[in-house]
Amino acid sequence: MDATGSQQQEKPAAERPADALKTFAATTSRLVKQAASILEEEIAAGIGAARQVEAKLLDVPKLRSGKPEEVMQRFRRDAHELVDIMLDVLQGAASALGSLAERAVKIRTEATPGGQMEPGKTATVELQQPVKAGERVEIPLTLANDSDSPTPEFTFFATDFVSQGGERIPADCAVFTPASLVIPPRSAEKVLLTLAVPEKTAPGTYSGLIQANKLGQLRAVIILRIE
Repeated sequence: MDATGSQQQEKPAAERPADALKTFAATTSRLVKQAASILEEEIAAGIGAARQVEAKLLDVPKLRSGKPEEVMQRFRRDAHELVDIMLDVLQGAASALGSLAERAVKIRTEATPGGQMEPGKTATVELQQPVKAGERVEIPLTLANDSDSPTPEFTFFATDFVSQGGERIPADCAVFTPASLVIPPRSAEKVLLTLAVPEKTAPGTYSGLIQANKLGQLRAVIILRIE
């Protein structure tokens, strides 16, 4: 009787850990469910806030209802603008190279002491010997191309030659031989300027400008004295 009673009294003590475990599990499950519920509410609130911001900044229905061809048209327009910009850059680079080529062409002549003019500057060619009215004077010019590219084909033209008193030698009295030319890279070509002075030209010092039509930097002032 004592042994049996002792076992019956110890049985509730053996069941206490199981009851405690069940209580712990139930409490933990409840906490997890509460945490999940709170997390869902926070996520839902974040999504709602994002939609409100999106609605304020963007016309979402219009964007989503846009036609695919309109999107492609916008892409083509932007692509064309990009191509235009690239072409402008290339054209600017080509113009810069052409300008450099112009500045690399210079005039050399035996008529002026020193014999060489700096590229890109207006040369001055002054004849050392006077010329008589009615005579023809020949002025040889050497054109040197110091660049790595050929010049475009160009011709020279002249202005009237004007004295300090206002008298003139007409521009059509000046003839250039050859009439047009191209200077290869790192080369030089000769041009002969022939000036036919009219017989009734008044004495004095005359000056006129000669210039190439496609090389704006290639120009020179010709100075001569008429007796």
